[in-house]
This record gives sequence, structure tokens and C-alpha cells, in this order.
Amino acid sequence: MRKIFFAIVLILPFLANANDWAFTSQFSSLGFSLGVGKPISSNVNGRLTANLFSYDDTITESGIDYDVGLDLSSVGFLLDWHPSHSDFRVTFGGYYNGNEADLEAQSLTGTFNINGVVYNAADVGSLRGDVSYGSSAPYLGVGWGNINGNKAGWGMAWDLGVLYQGSPDVGLDVTCGTSLTAGQCATLTADVMAESLQLRTSIEDQKWYPVFSLGVLYRF
Repeated sequence: MRKIFFAIVLILPFLANANDWAFTSQFSSLGFSLGVGKPISSNVNGRLTANLFSYDDTITESGIDYDVGLDLSSVGFLLDWHPSHSDFRVTFGGYYNGNEADLEAQSLTGTFNINGVVYNAADVGSLRGDVSYGSSAPYLGVGWGNINGNKAGWGMAWDLGVLYQGSPDVGLDVTCGTSLTAGQCATLTADVMAESLQLRTSIEDQKWYPVFSLGVLYRF
């Protein structure tokens, strides 16, 4: 996905130099966004956006503390409808969605509570996982900023909407400590699988991802 983002960034200046094209730059809940747009009709515009951002965080889910590495990366194909040819717009379209997260469990107490069973951290060894979503994500929202203006130059742009990225796929993997027997390791593995299902349920609401952005546009 990062290669796709940088490929789009490289072609943006060439697209933007063409007649009737506009360039956009925004900060959003999807990350830093660069894009281009072009009028399709007198009150409908098409936009292509590329979004990228990464950051680390700490969360607690089902009683387990996780270090989280979140990678946001997406490419949007959007249509803006401007009622009465105004700057206000209703936007719909879709994103190629590469948003994902890596998880690593951390024990602050020397134990893990996995599926209701308390394990010593040394017996668990390591507990890691990942969260991903479907690659296709429809989008619906409203915003401000019309790339089909009468004059070339700068303008403000903002968006507020929702991205449906579907139910998350969650996977947790455990490496048993050397002190565990084969039977104890099998039990721990089964508990981790059950914990994975609980984690998936706890973040189910993330299938609806809020999108808000603020930035600028430039009409050529």
C-alpha cells in the first residue's frame, strides 16, 4: 500500500498541471492526504486521494494491555455532488483500504488473564496479533470545497463522513514458555484462540470508521 501511495504522489504534479484539474492536501482521520480532482459535469466532480499515516499506542482489551502499531493507508475514488453548484458537497465512493494494526501483549503485573485463566508471563512467552479489514470500503459523507470554481487559486476543503470497512479480522498467536508441557501449551493455545474471538467482538464497532478532514485545494 505504501508503494501505491508514493506512486500516486509522484503522478499528482503531472495530473494537476492539466487543464481543469485541482490539487488537494488534507489532514484527516485516515492520515495525511494528497489528491487530485477534475469536474465531470457542471455540479459533479471526481477525486482521487491517497492517505497515509502511522503511529504507536497502548490499549487494554479484555483485560490485556497491548502495544499497538497502527498503519493507516488507503486510496479513495470519490464523486462530489454540489447541489445548486455551491461549495457544499455530498460525497460518495469507495476506498481501497489497507488499514491494519500489529499487537504485542505486555504484562504489567507478571501475569496474563487469557480467556479467564491466569498465566504467568514467563509461561506465555510472547503473545502477538494483528487486526486487518476488507480491502474494499464504501464511503458516504458531506463536505465543503468545489474544485470546479470559476477562478484558479486556493480554497478551503473539509469532509465529514463514514467509511464502512467491515468486521475486523483478528489473529492472536502465542509462543509457549519453555516451562510448559505439551499439554499445558495446547491448553494455552486454545485459550488464546478464544481470547482472539473476544477481542474481535470488543472492536466490532470499528467496522464503521469516522472520517473527518481539513485542508486546502488549489484550482489550476
